[in-house]
Amino acid sequence: MKKLLLFSVTGMLLLTFTTSCKKETITKTVHDTLYLPAPKTTITVPMDTLHWKLIQFNTLTNASYYPTDPTKFFKSPEGVKGYCSVTRQEFGLTTAETFDLAGRTVYFKWKTSGAGQFSTVALFISRDGLIVPDNQFSNTPDRLPYYMTNLSTTTTFNGSLLIAEDTWYYSRIAVTGGNYTCTTSTSDYDDKGGTVVETKTGPLLNTAIGTIGIYDLDPYAGTSCFKVAGELIIK
Repeated sequence: MKKLLLFSVTGMLLLTFTTSCKKETITKTVHDTLYLPAPKTTITVPMDTLHWKLIQFNTLTNASYYPTDPTKFFKSPEGVKGYCSVTRQEFGLTTAETFDLAGRTVYFKWKTSGAGQFSTVALFISRDGLIVPDNQFSNTPDRLPYYMTNLSTTTTFNGSLLIAEDTWYYSRIAVTGGNYTCTTSTSDYDDKGGTVVETKTGPLLNTAIGTIGIYDLDPYAGTSCFKVAGELIIK
């Protein structure tokens, strides 16, 4: 259950009454309270396996989670790390909690490895971690507008931009209405002096309410591919 926090602002209203009988003035103080919504607080998602999930798609309509397998999913010195289990089948890291991101800005620090082969990076606001919730979109390129990045390692495909493996990247995602703008940089976030690699805008597939994830849509190297979530802050 979500709780709505409210501020109270109390003001005074002075009312003056004049009676006709005694011709005397009576002053009465009326206190009124105005309730205003509390400001949005900054959310920092912890980098541990309680607050993240490793999701492995077996088919586009069937996925598995690996919450207790320390060889595939664990907290590392860099952050939460998850490995692929099925060659060329989508996998990724997703938050365990659902967030309302309407009007918010997300700061996401991440890294990826395709183990020297083709792999992709797709950031996505999902429904319970599922990146193809309706299952009627073709693999490519129809779904591309809904992915907040179009990045790949080793080689490019469908207009993807080439990025380095095992290197930190910083994505700043602004959600406005039913749309997103995602700016990905190296060294730091773009609004903190980072060097911009990609800026991508598009529609949200469902709503601004969901889990946040980083996915690999085509991991050629299979079990050698991994993703790392190093920081996730919602402002």
